[in-house]
Amino acid sequence: MRPTVPTPSRWETRFALLLFAGATLWFGWAVSRGWSNGNLPGCEFRQSQTALSAYFIQRDHDFSLAYPTPVLGKPWSIPMEFPLYQWSAVALGNATGLPLIQAGRTVSLVCFLLTLPAIGILLRRIGLDRPQRTIALALVLTCPLLIFYARSFLIETMALMAALWFVAAFVETLRTRSVLWLLVASAAGAVAGTVKVTTFILYLIPAAAWGGWCLLRAWRERTGSWRPVLAVLGWGLGCVALPFLATVAWTDFADTVKALNSNGAFLASGNMTGFNFGFGLFDLRFSAQAWLDMLHFWRRGILPVPMVVAVAAVAGFWGGRWRWPALVCLGLFFLAQFIFPLLYAWHEYYFVANASLLVLAAGFALAGVTESSCCPRWLGGLAAAALLVSQALLFTRTYWRNDLSYVTTGGTGLTQLLRHLTDPNEVLVIAGQDWDSTTPFNAQRRALMIRRSLEHDLGYLPRAFQTLVDEPVGALLLSGEQRGNTDLLKYAVEELGIDPRPVLEHGDTTVYLHRELVADMPDSLRRVPYDSVVWHEPLPGLVPKRSLAGEELATETLRGRELLLFSRMSPRPYKFYSQFAAGRSPRGEQRVLLAHPVSKFWFHTPADPTSITIGFGLSESAYENPQRSTDGAELRLSEIQPDGSLRQIFSRVINPRDIPADRGEQQAIVPLAAGPARDLVLETLPGPSGNFAFDWFYLGDVRIR
Repeated sequence: MRPTVPTPSRWETRFALLLFAGATLWFGWAVSRGWSNGNLPGCEFRQSQTALSAYFIQRDHDFSLAYPTPVLGKPWSIPMEFPLYQWSAVALGNATGLPLIQAGRTVSLVCFLLTLPAIGILLRRIGLDRPQRTIALALVLTCPLLIFYARSFLIETMALMAALWFVAAFVETLRTRSVLWLLVASAAGAVAGTVKVTTFILYLIPAAAWGGWCLLRAWRERTGSWRPVLAVLGWGLGCVALPFLATVAWTDFADTVKALNSNGAFLASGNMTGFNFGFGLFDLRFSAQAWLDMLHFWRRGILPVPMVVAVAAVAGFWGGRWRWPALVCLGLFFLAQFIFPLLYAWHEYYFVANASLLVLAAGFALAGVTESSCCPRWLGGLAAAALLVSQALLFTRTYWRNDLSYVTTGGTGLTQLLRHLTDPNEVLVIAGQDWDSTTPFNAQRRALMIRRSLEHDLGYLPRAFQTLVDEPVGALLLSGEQRGNTDLLKYAVEELGIDPRPVLEHGDTTVYLHRELVADMPDSLRRVPYDSVVWHEPLPGLVPKRSLAGEELATETLRGRELLLFSRMSPRPYKFYSQFAAGRSPRGEQRVLLAHPVSKFWFHTPADPTSITIGFGLSESAYENPQRSTDGAELRLSEIQPDGSLRQIFSRVINPRDIPADRGEQQAIVPLAAGPARDLVLETLPGPSGNFAFDWFYLGDVRIR
């Protein structure tokens, strides 16, 4: 006969709610620490990779499945997880104006909070009463590691949310035979499998165990008919069919895209299986060092080892009817590390997938204490309060003190300098940092990162650099021992136009710049106090840039950095002329094309064009001094007739010296008549008096639609 379980008293219910309210307040305070910071503490290399993809998705409006992760060269896509998290962060940022990092943190936080209802459903189905469920959820809410990574730019909480909802929906589907729950399980499983399959694999284990139990019970209870067994099989397989197909399809698609990048082929699923599961050289399941590394993560963010032992002992001796749920949670917590030993030994953030299992084991053990005849019921509540306080103290001692207690804008003096010095479309070549995305993300630049073991591969380097011949390469960064890699530097000089003389140092990194960038770099930049940047002496004997002045040039003859002249024009002109050599200059967060009169740009339009939008203006320095200033300049747009003559369709003269409304960037939207494709010419000309002096004209965006 089963022992009678006492109904929880009103005091126990209120006390549990009080603990949960305190846990919620603590969670709100803790998760907001460092919220506005621009850095990404906690496995920054992985956060930076995710954030870099989101940044270029947002910048380029690229919501394709082959989404950008521009760290391993061209083509710039090496998809791993399905980009639902990145898309969500970008969509939230675009809709609300939140900075990208804060938008990503918000998505992670919301996903974590949405795990709690799924856990609550499972705990109720297992049989915990309301106070016991409330305390268990409070323990999850105050787990230091989960708090820390609930505010990260990572896919982890989204994968956890989807996996837990899959398990909850799977259980409810087999219990209720509800189509709605079947749809929830299918959708959640598809998200979990495509966003992070390693998390999904872990939670497939309890789902499979529950399905097996339901199948066994149906078989035992059959009365001459196989229909109950087939029903369980049908509903169960129905829950996993879409997740299985989606995961296989996504993996196949991602592998196909990765294969297009010779630097990214190593990330194909077939190559990563041994790494992920710890096979072969990575078989660390019984490595003392690997388990010591994992124990360090427990101690730092979940529960110290003595407390884990105490949870197991309490569950074993006083767990009562909650003994097996507690031990199953403990077993799953250990099993995740056993299945993926290298991932858990190296990466703390992987514990987002299983940390809740360990604190839920503690919750089950506490439930056993409250029901044990050997202990007063209030002892379980007191132990729960003590455990919550210990979690709060652990968070302040580790994550708060070490990672979140300071204010930072993110990045370094070097990445700040690279943002100011190079163009947004330029590429960085980096060796000595493996393929850590931290520098490219903080510099907000695409990169060819030479992976570890390939820095001296003389067969690989020329081939890798050859893929960037038509890309504007801004800088070469050599870090650590790669600063002495003369072969790599030689190929960068020959293939990419890098000046062979170092320009600056930052820590253990030496920076070389493209020779044209060196020639363009103003001396004033050296006087800006970029943190820890040490400049070399100015370089004598610079190779001058190729002159682009005084003759009509076909755009197809330009290469690399020269093509940046037209980075804000769509389509790119097929020909141009600049009397005084067109150039580029920073203006706010953008760069503008300097188009001192007379400058001309020839465009092919698409068929049936609707309009051309032109941003333009005169630099403030052209008119701020009345004694040395422009008298105005003209922007003119004409259509080229079949006989070669020009038919003017738009003209605007601006004189910001005398007309305040002409100051700052202007915009013209010129409607175009529908019809076949045609050619247009856009010109900048001196003002009515024909005086070229101080006509420092610039062009912003030029878009033909």
